[in-house]
Amino acid sequence: MKPMSEQKRLRALLCHLRCGPLNDVPIDLLLEPPADTRPSVMLVAESTGSWQVFLGFRSPLEWFKAIAKFLIGLVTLLAALFSILEVDLGSLWATAWSSLRASPPWLEILFQGILVPLGMVLAPTLMFLLTLFFLGQLSCTRAALRLDLNRLRCTLVNGPRRVPWRDVITVSPDRKAWIWVLMEDHAGLLVRVPKADRDTLVAIMGELIRHHHPHLHGLASAPRSGSEPTGSATEHEG
Repeated sequence: MKPMSEQKRLRALLCHLRCGPLNDVPIDLLLEPPADTRPSVMLVAESTGSWQVFLGFRSPLEWFKAIAKFLIGLVTLLAALFSILEVDLGSLWATAWSSLRASPPWLEILFQGILVPLGMVLAPTLMFLLTLFFLGQLSCTRAALRLDLNRLRCTLVNGPRRVPWRDVITVSPDRKAWIWVLMEDHAGLLVRVPKADRDTLVAIMGELIRHHHPHLHGLASAPRSGSEPTGSATEHEG
């Protein structure tokens, strides 16, 4: 029997997830598990060299505190280094400025008109990204991405991680070949997948989220009537 193509397999799996139970998925619609995983857990999909960008979110106040602490630490470190090396910043700046004024006019224009404004934009951006990285809120890795019926296996800032589908809020397509995954702790993950399979994988992941959140099906707020209390509205996303 000729094996079905990957796209055909994914579409058949999506059809089953939409119409059938999660505990009765045909084995021929799943992939064999790799050697470094549990041998009994079949895969929904696998991408061995997938770019994965992790973005952790915090409140604006927490970001402000973190960046302030980082800048204070950086200034303190530089001040200590200059003190140990006995560097006179005033003399160093005066020498550099004198050298610039003695240089050709085009070099002064380049420095003042392009390099200084560019540095004022790039320096805060770099500081912000470094802050995210050192706080464990940003990472970019190229590693195996694996989906099974129980969890999403990805690589985050602290290494490999298995994220249960019940801890995922929603998934959505992003750009040409990327998938945006939003988790319960409000961390986000951008993963790159084969472009031809992207939309089908998004739909499959959405169905897996739905199967793992049965308590969210069809819930809506109770209608308001006089002074009667209203129910809480909870919607399923994904």
